[in-house]
Amino acid sequence: ARVIPVIASRVGALPEIVGKAGYIVSNPQDWITYLRELRYPKVYELVSRKASEQARHFSTPPHILDL
Repeated sequence: ARVIPVIASRVGALPEIVGKAGYIVSNPQDWITYLRELRYPKVYELVSRKASEQARHFSTPPHILDL
């Protein structure tokens, strides 16, 4: 399965869920900065790998797996 890097706002539980597997932003300029970083294949691959590792800490309901 392919894992997509995450850019999320610093609200609610998102920072805890994303962990070090993506980017947490506080302002609009950060979104642009991180989107630009993810254009580089090596950065994209590294963040994707971290996202895959982070995802293992969470379970997925069976009905979602069928989608």
